[in-house]
Amino acid sequence: MNPLLKTYFLSVALLFLNVAVAQNNELDSLRTVLREQPADTNRVNNLLRTAWISRADDPQSAMKDAVEAKELSVKLGFGKGEAMSLSTIGVLQYRRGDLTSAAATHLQALRIRERIGDSNGEARSCINLGNIYSDQRNNELALEYYRRAQVLLEEGEDYERLAIVYLNIGGIYLAEGDDDQARYYSSLTYKLAKKIDDPLLEAQALNNEGVCLQHLNRLDSAALVFAKSFQIAEENGEKTMMVDAAINIGNTQRMSGKLNDAVDTHRNALEVATDMGYVEGLRGLYESLADDYKALGDYRNAFESQVLFKKFSDSIYNEENSIRMAEIAARYDEERKDLEMKRMNIQAGNIETQKDYRMIMITAGAATFAMILIAIIVITVLLVGRRRDRLTIESQRTQIDQMKSPDGLK
Repeated sequence: MNPLLKTYFLSVALLFLNVAVAQNNELDSLRTVLREQPADTNRVNNLLRTAWISRADDPQSAMKDAVEAKELSVKLGFGKGEAMSLSTIGVLQYRRGDLTSAAATHLQALRIRERIGDSNGEARSCINLGNIYSDQRNNELALEYYRRAQVLLEEGEDYERLAIVYLNIGGIYLAEGDDDQARYYSSLTYKLAKKIDDPLLEAQALNNEGVCLQHLNRLDSAALVFAKSFQIAEENGEKTMMVDAAINIGNTQRMSGKLNDAVDTHRNALEVATDMGYVEGLRGLYESLADDYKALGDYRNAFESQVLFKKFSDSIYNEENSIRMAEIAARYDEERKDLEMKRMNIQAGNIETQKDYRMIMITAGAATFAMILIAIIVITVLLVGRRRDRLTIESQRTQIDQMKSPDGLK
C-alpha cells in the first residue's frame, strides 16, 4: 500500500476524534438551550442545527429533531422552517438508502419554496432531487433539475451552490462517458471552489478529474489527484468524501496492478462507510472489492463481495423504486403545469375583468356626459324661457306706466 495513504488512514481516527469533540461541544450547548427554549422559530432553527450536526453519527436522533422542527414549523405557520425541515428529513432518508421517500420529501420542500418565493431554497431542493435521480441513473431527469438549479443560482449569484451544480452536471457526463464535458465542468467547479475558498468542493472536483484521467489510462496522474482529494477531505473531517476518494484510489491501484494495495485501501474505507451507514459508499466498495478479488483469483471473496454489492444496489436501484420515483416526478410536473395554467387563467381573467371594467367606465362616462349635456340643454331652455317671460312682463309694465303718466293722457 502507498505509504502516503497509510499515513492518511492512520490519522483518520485522531482527526475524527478532534472533529467529534468540537461537534459534541456544540451539540451539548444546543441541547442545553433547547431544554428551556420556547416553541418559536428560533427553536426550529436550533433543532435543525442539531439534526445536521448529528446526521452522520446519530441519524435516528437527527431524524427525531428534524421531525419535531417540521411539526413545530407547521404549527407556527413558518413556511421556510417547514421546507428546511423537509429538506433535512429528505437528506437523512437519502443517506439511509430510501431514495423513493427522499424524492417525495424533497418535492414537498420544493412545493413550499415555490409557494413562498424562496428561489435559493428552490435551487437547493432541485440539487437534492438531481442527486437522487442521478443515483437512480435517470440522467435526463437529474440534468433537468440541475439545469433549473443552475439558472436560479446564477440569478442569485450563489457561487458556492453553483459550484456544486457544476460538479454534479460533470458527474452526469462522467457517467455517460463524455469525458470532455465532464472535465469541462470539473474545471468550472475547481475554479469556482478556489474563488470562494471551499476546499471540499475542490476535493470533489479533483475526484471527478481523476476518474477522467483513469478513462484516459493516465493512472499515475489519476492517483496523485485522488490522493490530493483524499487529503483535503481528511483535513476537513468529511467522511463521505474520504470514502469516495478511497474507492477511486483503490480502483487506480488495481488498474496499476497493485492488487493487494487495492484490497487494503477498499477494506479500510469499508470500515468508515459501515460506521457511518453510508449506503452508496458501501455499494461502491463492495463492487470494487469484487473486482479486486477477481483480479487476485480469490473467487470466494469475489462472489461474497458481489452478493453484497447486489444487495446494496437492489436497496437503491430497482425497477419498483425507479417506477415509483418516475411517477412522483411526473405527478409533480403535472401539478406544476396545472398551477401554471391556473395562474395564466387568473391573469387572463384579470385582463378580461380589466377590459370589462374599462368598458363599463367608458359607457358610464358617456352616459354621465350625455345626462350632463341634456341637463345643460334643459336648464338653458328654462333660463331662456324665463328670460323671455321676464322681458314680456317688463314690456307690459312699461306700457302700463306710460298709460298712467300725464304725458301719456290723450
